[in-house]
Parts: sequence; structure tokens; C-alpha cells
Amino acid sequence: MDLFRMYLSQGFGILIQSLLTATIIYFALINLLLYIFKKRDKDFYKNNKLKVAAEYLFVISLYVILRITGLTDGSYYFDGFNRISAIEIGIPFCGASEIMVLLNTLMFVPFGFFAAMAFKKLSWVKALLLSFGTTFVIEFLQLFNGRKSELDDIIANMFGAMCGYFIFRGIEFLIKKDNRKKGVITLVVVLLCGSLYCVTVHYLANGDRLQAEFDAMYHEIYNMSDEDDDYDYISKISYINNGNEYKIDLTGDSLECLEIYNSFGIDIGNQVYSYIESTKQGNICDLTSENPDEYLVIDYSEPQSFNFYNNENLVIEDAEILLYNLNNGTLYFSVENSSEYKIWTIDNVKQPFVKNENLYDMILKKIN
Repeated sequence: MDLFRMYLSQGFGILIQSLLTATIIYFALINLLLYIFKKRDKDFYKNNKLKVAAEYLFVISLYVILRITGLTDGSYYFDGFNRISAIEIGIPFCGASEIMVLLNTLMFVPFGFFAAMAFKKLSWVKALLLSFGTTFVIEFLQLFNGRKSELDDIIANMFGAMCGYFIFRGIEFLIKKDNRKKGVITLVVVLLCGSLYCVTVHYLANGDRLQAEFDAMYHEIYNMSDEDDDYDYISKISYINNGNEYKIDLTGDSLECLEIYNSFGIDIGNQVYSYIESTKQGNICDLTSENPDEYLVIDYSEPQSFNFYNNENLVIEDAEILLYNLNNGTLYFSVENSSEYKIWTIDNVKQPFVKNENLYDMILKKIN
């Protein structure tokens, strides 16, 4: 639900940002052209205020859809036709994200509602063709702007648009005294179809559940949450340069400290498939004096274990301390009072090490 609310919040933000542009498109472009070609006159706007408002809302809904689907950002590529073969056609919604399917459906409900409101003579067949044509064009253009085109999106968009269309028609029937029964039936059918649709999507679209199960199998070092409580297990973060230790203050700007920790963890996660593990006798605390270099040191208040997406065979178990060489990517870790420690060195044949300058700059900024 948090993800669902986040996307809704982003959609509302895009709506607010789209109002000015949609207003210019409708009043300064569409209506100006209609006026120039004598399709409308001044009296039209006085006598058809509801229709003008409906058309304006329809333009807003369409422009918001174009913004959300990335068709207005101007980034297009010429390899779109080569990506057609990558489109998967199977059982609709199978393996898809339930949240994304429902959001794609909701996105087109205002489109269908305001289309029915703006174009009184729009039959359900024409509404179906309009929704299909619109979503088909969007999915086709997405082949050229780097986004993924899917049959699921066409189905979800069309269903949402038709729900919006029939919701308006049902309300319209209710307003007319002689058609209230028809209005009630229409809205009940929309409710039943919508409920059946949601149940079907929940049953078939198991992508979110599969992802959650997959995520539960792994515990990466980084934690992208910005909640401080999620990092209570970190007791100290230090930077060591040629044997000199500089403690990074966790009580100051905690967000910067967490960014350092996350950036370090992402480095490990990206490089883990190229690591080679070995074991060395001795105390890990003596390592920085024996091998002077630049290190990031993470001390934990309680033992931590990590396993990784990119290499399930490499596991960190019950580590009290992690020590990361910033110049060659070598990772060291051990448990408390252990007489040995693990060493992960990068196989440069698989992946040459590239120093994370951003991480390095964040550390230097924090200690200066």
C-alpha cells in the first residue's frame, strides 16, 4: 500500500504540473484553430460552458497520461522496430505487478469519463475504439522512447477507460428521471465488472508477491530506507588513511552517514559476482597498520549477516566489522575476537575495479 500511495502522490504531482500546459493546448491551440476555421463562435462558449469544461478536463486527462507514459519528454530512439520482437504475448497479467496493473487501469478512468462527458454522441463502440486507439498509439510510441510496451497495458487502459465511460453514462441516466433504473443498472454492472476485474488481476498478477519472496531471500548491505531506526545496528563508521583513523560522526547529519553506508553497500552488491573469497589468520584490527591504505570501516553493535542477489554463493555471516579498501575494492570482515578474517578480492578479469569517487568525496566531506 505504501508503494500504491507513493505512485498516486506522484500522479497527483504530475497533474498539478500539467495544468498550465494543458490549458495552453486547449484554449490557445485547439479552440483557436476551431475559431479560425469557423467551427465555433463567441456564442458557443457562452451557451456550452459545460461542454467546454468537459473538453478541457478531457485534454488534461490525456496530457497527464502522456506525461506519465513518458511521451512528452522528447527522448526518442530509432531502434523501436527492433524491440517489437521483445514484446511478450502470453496469459494477460500473469507475472505482472498487481499495483502497476491497477494504476494503469485507474489512469484511464478519467479519460473515459471526460470523453463521455465532452462528446455526448460518443457510443460505447466508439468509446472502445477511442480507448484502444489511444493506448495502442502510446504503447507503439513507447517502443521508441526506451519504455516497455506490453499487451497488459492495453487491456488495463481500455478497461479503465470503459469503466470511466459507463460511470458517466450511469450518472447521466440517474439525473434523468425516466432513466434512473437504467442508471442504477449501469453503475451496478460497472461495480460488478470492476470487482471481478480486480479479483482476476489479484489472482493472475503475482509479480509483486514473487518479488517480495525473492527479496526476502536476500539481505544486502545497503538499506534504501531513510528511517534512522533501520540503522541502529551500526555503532561506528570510520575512515582510515595510512593508519590514521577519522571517526565519522553518526550523531550529526545522520542522512549523510546513511548515504555513505548505502553507497558502500551498493558497491559491494554490484561487485560481489566478481569477488574471490579467501581466509587469513590474524586479527582484522591489525590489517590497516600492516597494509597502509585508505579504508572505510563499519562497526556493528550486533553481528550482521548478508547475502546478495548477484552471487548467492558468497555470504557474510555474523560480521562484527566490515573493512573496505577504497582503492582496490577488497572487502574484509570477521566476527568479534576471531583469530581469522575473510578476504574478498576482486577478480579483475571478470570486472576491473573502478573507484567510487562519489563515495570517496562523501567521506572526505564528512571528516573535513
